[in-house]
Order: sequence, then structure tokens, then C-alpha cells
Amino acid sequence: MQLPAHQDAFPLSAQQGAVFTRNDQPLAAFARVRVPGNFDEARLGQVLVELQRRHEVLRTRYLRLDGLRRPVQVVEQEAPVPLQASADRETLEQVPFVAAVEKVGSDSFVVRLGVALASVDGQALQQLARELREGYAGRLAPVDEEALQYIDYASWQGELAGEDMGVRGGAYWRGVLDATAPRAPLPFERSRDALACGAEKTGLPGQKSLNVAQVQLAADALLQAVDACATERGLAADDLLLFLWAGLLCRLGEQNEVSLLVSVDGRNAQVDGMLGRFERQLPVNLAFPADASLAQALEEFRSRLEQARSWLECLDEVAIENPAARYGFAASVAVLDGVELELDDCMLAPLSLTRVAGDLHLHYATGSLEAEVAALWLEQFGVFAAHALGDFEQRLAQVSLLDEKGRARIQAFERGADMPLESPGALHRLFEQQVGRQGQRAAVRQGDEVLSYAQLDHRANQLAHALQAQGVGRDSIVAVYAPRSLAALVALLGILKAGGAYLPLDPDYPAERLGFMLADSGAHCLLALDAPAADIALPSGLPVLSLADASPVWQGPVEPLSAAVAGDDLAYVIYTSGSTGTPKGVAVSHANALASTLARFVHYRAPLESFLLLSSLSFDSSVAGLFWTLGQGGCLHLPTAAQAKDPQAIAALLGEHGISHYLALPGLHAEVLEHLGQHALRTVVVAGEACTPTLLARHHARLPGVLLSNEYGPTEGSVWCTAWNADQGPVAIGRPAPGMRVLVLDANREPVAVGQVGELYVAGPGVTRGYLARPALTAERFPTLADGSRGYQTGDLARWRADGQLEFLGRVDAQVKIRGFRIELGEVEAVLASCAGVTEAAVVVREGAGGAQLVAFVVGDDDGHLAGRLQAELARRLPAHMVPTALRSLARLPLMPNGKVDRRALAAETVAGQSYQAPQTELQRLLAGVWEEALGVERVGLQDNFFALGGHSLLATRLRARLQEQMGIELPLRLFFEGETLERFAAKVAELQQAPGNDLDALENLFAEVEAP
Repeated sequence: MQLPAHQDAFPLSAQQGAVFTRNDQPLAAFARVRVPGNFDEARLGQVLVELQRRHEVLRTRYLRLDGLRRPVQVVEQEAPVPLQASADRETLEQVPFVAAVEKVGSDSFVVRLGVALASVDGQALQQLARELREGYAGRLAPVDEEALQYIDYASWQGELAGEDMGVRGGAYWRGVLDATAPRAPLPFERSRDALACGAEKTGLPGQKSLNVAQVQLAADALLQAVDACATERGLAADDLLLFLWAGLLCRLGEQNEVSLLVSVDGRNAQVDGMLGRFERQLPVNLAFPADASLAQALEEFRSRLEQARSWLECLDEVAIENPAARYGFAASVAVLDGVELELDDCMLAPLSLTRVAGDLHLHYATGSLEAEVAALWLEQFGVFAAHALGDFEQRLAQVSLLDEKGRARIQAFERGADMPLESPGALHRLFEQQVGRQGQRAAVRQGDEVLSYAQLDHRANQLAHALQAQGVGRDSIVAVYAPRSLAALVALLGILKAGGAYLPLDPDYPAERLGFMLADSGAHCLLALDAPAADIALPSGLPVLSLADASPVWQGPVEPLSAAVAGDDLAYVIYTSGSTGTPKGVAVSHANALASTLARFVHYRAPLESFLLLSSLSFDSSVAGLFWTLGQGGCLHLPTAAQAKDPQAIAALLGEHGISHYLALPGLHAEVLEHLGQHALRTVVVAGEACTPTLLARHHARLPGVLLSNEYGPTEGSVWCTAWNADQGPVAIGRPAPGMRVLVLDANREPVAVGQVGELYVAGPGVTRGYLARPALTAERFPTLADGSRGYQTGDLARWRADGQLEFLGRVDAQVKIRGFRIELGEVEAVLASCAGVTEAAVVVREGAGGAQLVAFVVGDDDGHLAGRLQAELARRLPAHMVPTALRSLARLPLMPNGKVDRRALAAETVAGQSYQAPQTELQRLLAGVWEEALGVERVGLQDNFFALGGHSLLATRLRARLQEQMGIELPLRLFFEGETLERFAAKVAELQQAPGNDLDALENLFAEVEAP
């Protein structure tokens, strides 16, 4: 708009400019003032007019003029009469100052005053309220007609900016703003961007502000201690309170520095009595070095704050581009009796602490935080501040956020439900109890093969007799070389009945790894369904017993045998990835496995009727399905290896057999949901990798009423330690399993408060014996806890929620989970480094279209074929889930300043495929487009490989379904597992399109040709 000819325009002050910069239109400030005396409307009107006459800000309007970036202020010589029928936002749009009588009493009345927020702050509103009372009582002091007005102050500010002091001050503030610490997300924030979550309309057209609420804490005793300590240390109480608030924010955000906006009063003696907006938003960066005491940090803070205040007049709040990146703190507020203030928040700080008399007020953005979380933080601030005040020689990390009340709360969270069930003493006796109750019921099924409980028991007894004849007894380890099958299940039970412990060997594992496991475990003998692969190095003299139907092991008696088994005896051994380059065997006792299994009976309550076992026997989650089912008289269903990888086949099995329970990786369950038709599911357990909110939503939409349980637990804790009955909301890993204890501890193994990140420890009867033949590692990872109990240090990071649920936050070390398998990156790196031609190696995890993927980087002699040779070598020495999906050769590994490998830089590196050859035919282009979309890559060439680009079995299944629907042909899943390039993949698809009837048997024969050299 254009400025009227008879009016002058004046620049805004920095404080006023910030109000307009952060909001499309001016915000409002209101005060409710109780005025003593009998109500006289005429007298009140005269007082209001007089106040408006002596203070120009009460006659100031704000205009946006054409060509100017900021609004200007215009002082009206004659303004409308302030006293109106109502003092609200709508009226304030028309006049610069408004007042309305709200309530009239016998000896007083209440007036509501309204002014544009750009004109006043809280102190100015209180001054206005005081002068209103004085004027109505006839005691208003005469005004100096030559006194400076707020526009004089604003003009002086503008002049200062161009002077030498202003230039130097501007440079100082630019340095402060450039050093703003990144705002770490605090525990349980719904969004890291508070503006995006909490911004909403607050009344004026086009105006936005955070929707702010507050919680309060009665803190009289604490604030008295703050006052006393501040006096002793020679600083203002508000400054000490600010320091403590910054300390808590650093603790909550797990960082050593924090940036705040501190609301301070910018008035001085020169503007005494001037009405206007003088409140400043002072940017302050505070640091708590890890090795510094609180006392040392406080001295540095005092120095920074003094320096900031010395440049206060040179601060331009408009330059604070993103105030939501900072936290807030306001100086103590002392409000006049009978006065209530209501001011819009213009600075958008998402979390701000204020002292009001003997209380603490925490203002928070409702879009990013729940009220109970804000209340928890305020409570924790009280505890933190009290402990900090008691000892300033502590380092920040040593200040506890727990008092007795907090410790009691955490202790209640740590302990699982009681275990009322009596243990039968040995794991296999759970099965034997069911044999006596329902021997003719089907116990296990695979395809058309079915064994009843009695038949399964007889077969296991026959094998147990044969094993005892071989000298198998307590703690003897018997290896089982067999896929998921009826024979393998019989073998496991037979070993347990003989008093031994089973060691599952997956035939798909590399021969080198299987040979290591046999030697490292000291296996007594080996049971094999098929002859072990010739390249497996069997220990000298190791007996190998066949599980084939014609084997002598099935010729023994079917009667039970007596084998003395104690709870501490070994039940099974599961090998997990090891950081030194070799896997380590976890020794699990009967008592451990029984505690884990009986806890399922208690937690899930309803008996299990049937279970689909998808897990490999080498994966500890198989134990859950095996003994949960056989211990409750259910039927265990075993898919074939091909079926277990195919979500469509899994969905068909669930429906065909009326499966009531199954356990799967979250990603696999998501795929199964896409194909599931009729079903009888009652419980789905997901475990092995992170569950996602998307899966929760899809599960509940597709399977309403079917329990989804998200389980967590390391092998060293016997399969599971916690479970969360997943519903809508933030994903958790739940509460401790019955009989177990789960602790979140700091580096000193002290419990941490709700919301704090710590390392997970598990304790209770599920904690295993340790690692085979590794006493030093066992002693390190299975420490004695503060209460004298034995625990396991998981290496996982977690925190307690206010509702007692645990949230999983990742790993302390370089261990990761890929599709449910626990992998030590160090083991993969050690194997890579041992390969010919490699001088350095590093492996990182990167999120791809199909989930987390391993990507390897090497430094060495690359003749153009190094990557291919290494992939082949890794495939020979490591299980498939540990072989990186992509490998890249570098001239050198990027390093951080401390000389360590910069893994973040590696994760950001692109991994190129083969030299690009564009698809030529229409079919090749179609398939390339499908691969590109699914794999999230920019382009796919003829020589690119599906798995090398980040694909995996679940993604292959999804692609197969899409191609079958799009092209109208049947594709065998094995097509994706032959390591084919896009060119050969397209060629085989073209052959399939020509196959008569697209018969699947014919198709499999076609692909047999691919395997030929």
C-alpha cells in the first residue's frame, strides 16, 4: 500500500521486526486488570485517552508499504477512543489500543486491555496496568512532554547498526548464529521439526504461531536452593537456572552443546518509563565438554553470557532465521496482583522454561510433544537441578536424573511378570508330557508326511538309544546336518532324550564355516540326512550317523530310556557372528530354554493349536516355534526351503492348514499380508529386525483382531526377553518377558531415567551359560550386576518410555541385523582383509529399496576383476546373509580427523554396477524399468545383477508377482537366484513366453540349463 501524504513512517526496532518476520500479521497482547474503586465509565474513558496521549505506541499502526521488505510504524496524532464494547482480536485489527470493561463489582471492576504485540512486551503491559490504576485513583504523575518515545529508540537502533560499534556487534552475532548447535531430537518428540508439527492458526488472518501449552512444577524448595547457590557463586539466579536448564537439555538430547533463545529485558536507565517492546531474544550457545566439571562449564557459560549481553544492543533478532532450532528460557516473571497477561508467542521456540514465583513453567509445542512427556521432563529437571546443585565438581554425565521415586518406577519397569508354571526339569519333557496326554494327535507335518506325538516320540527314542550307544551323554554336543524336515526334528528330540545337546548345521552354509563350527564345538558325532558336502573339513575321527530311513539308528527300541538331565546341562548350541572374524557358539542350558518356553505359555495365555515354522534350525527363533508348539500339544508345520522364502506360498500354507500362530521377520510378514486369503490366525510374532509403523497399520487393516507381537531378544538371552503387543502408535519392543529382567544402564552400569538412552542388559533364568570355550569373552559379556545377579550385556541401545515400554535405538558397536541375522561387521571385514589383493576393507549398512543391505569397500590391487573374485571368495567362506550385496574398490578409505574410518562418508558413497550397457529390446527395457523402480536405482544396464544392486529374496518375490500379473506368465522364483544379468534374465523370460502352456515343470528344466557351464 501507499503511505498517506500527511503521515510519516518510521522504521521498526529489531524486536518489532522479529514479530513481523515470523508472522504474516502482528500478534496480540492482552491484560486483564482489576481496578480498585467504584466503576465510573466517564472517568475510565478519560484515563485511557490520557494513557494513549502520553504513549505513542498506543497510537501506532503498522503498515506494509510497496517496495519495502519490512513493515513500517506510523504514529496517529488522533486515535480512536480506546474504550470499546469488547477488547478482542477483531477489534484490535481496527484500532491500535483497545479496552473493555468485563466485570463490575461493588468495590472494583475488571478492564481488558489489548495492544499489538509489536508495541509491547510483558513488562510494558504491566506498566500500562499500573498507570491505569494510578490514573483512575488520581495519582498519575505528570508527563514530561519532551520525553523520548519508542520510535526514537527504534531510530537510534537503526543508526547504531551503521556505526563502528554496530558493525563489530553484528559480526559478533553472526559468529554466534553460525555456531548454533544442531538441535538433537529429544526423547519421544513426534517430529524433529516442531514448526511443521505445531504451527496452526491462532486468530489473525494469515498468522501462524506454535500451538503452545504448559505444565507446571511446584519447586519452591529447589528455587530457594538455586537462589542461595547463585548468591554464593556471584551470579544472578536466573542465569544459574538457565545453566541448569541447558544441562538437562544436553542430557536429554545426548549431546555436549545446546543453543537457546533467552528472553531478557532490554531496558536500561535511558528508556526508564518509556512504553514499548524491549524484550530481547538472546541467542546463547552453551557447551558442556565431556571432561569438564559443572563448575568449569559454569565459568565458561558466565563468560559467554557476559559477552553476549555486552553486545545486546547490536542484536538483530530478525537474523535468527530458525528459532525453532533452539530451546527457550525466560527470566523470572513477577506479575502484579490482580493482573493477568496473555501474550502470543512470536519466537516459536518449541520448548521454553520460565520461573514464576515458586513454580517452574514448561511451555511446549503441542504438535511435537505429549503433555505427560513435558511433565516428565519438568520433573526430571527438578531432580537433575537438585543433584547438580549438590556437587559442582561432577561432570554433566554424572548428574543423575533419578531420585527415589524415579528409581522405584524404573525397578517396576525392569521386572517381568511372575512365572507360576512349574518346570519339568528338561526341555524335551514338555514334549513327553503331551505324548502321554494326546499321543495320537498330529505333532508335525511337512507336505504329505505326518507324525503323531506317539510316532515322533518312538522315533526320537530309537535315535536316543543309538546315540547313547555312541557314548552321548550330558553336555555331549551332537551336530545335525539337515534342512528343516521331519528327520531333523526327530534328531533334535533324540539328542535331548539321550542327554546331549544339539548343534544345528544348515547345509546352505559355506563349507568353511560348517567345518569351523564342528571343530570349535568339539562335536561328539554328526547326524546327517544326506552325506555332508565333500569340501566340509570334518574333524578327524568324527562319527557320522545317517538319518536316512534305512539307517541303523532307527532299529533300536521305541521305549523311553533313562538319561539323567539336570537344568544346568547343555540343551543346544547356536553360533552367532563374531567381531574377531570367527563365529562364537552360545551355550544354552535346559533351564534357559525352559524358562524361555514357559514364559511363552504365560505371556500368550491362549494355547497354541498349530504353528508354521519358517526359521532355519540354525536360527534361535526356531526354538520358540518347536517347543512352544510341542509343549502345548499343537501341530508343527514345516515348509520346504522354497516355500519358506515365498510369501505367496506361506500365505497359501497359512490358509490351507488353518495355522493359528507363526513367527516371521517383519518384512516377510508384510509380504505375506499381500497374499493372505482365508485364514485362522490368532497370533503373529515378528522378530529379528525392526518392526515399522507401516507394518502395524497394514497388519491391523488386513488382520483385525489378530494379535501382532513384536519380540526382542539376543541368542544369549534364550530367544526372547521382551515383547510388545503391537497396536497403533510408536513402535516399541515392549516389557520384559515373564520371569526375566531387562535393564537400561549407563556406562557405569547405573540405571538411567525414563527417556535416557542406555545399554540393554538382560538378567533372569533365560540368560545362557555363555560362549563355548571362550571364558574371557563370557566373563566380559556376562557380568555380575549391582544386585549380585548374572546378566548379559547386549550391546543394544534402548530407553524406557513413560508407560514402561522399551524402545530399541540401535547398536553400541558395529553389529547389525540384516533380515533377522545378527552380523558383526568386523567378521565380514576380517574375511575381506584376509583375501588376496586386499590391503584394507570396511563394511557399512545402507538402507535400500528392499531394506538394510551390506556394502563393502576395499583398497587393494584392482585389475578390474577384484570385486568379482572377492564376491566369489566371500560366498565360499560366509553364509549368504553375510555376503555384501555390493562391493566397490577405492584408492583409499575416507578417514575422520582421529584417523578412524569415516563410515558415514562410506555410506554416502555410490556403488556403481557394471559399465552401463543400455537395454535394447522392448522386453529388456520393460524389465529394466521394473528393476529400477523396485531397487531404487537410477538406471539398470544389461550387465547389472539383481542382487549386486541391492535385491534380496523378498524383493524378488514381489517382482515375480508383479511380472506375472503384468506379463501373464508364470515365473519360477529360482530365476532371481541364479545370479543372472538383466540380459540373460530377459532372454530366459523370452523363452518362458514361448513355452507351451508356460508349464512350471518345463520352466524349471529351462533353468537347469543356466547352471551348466
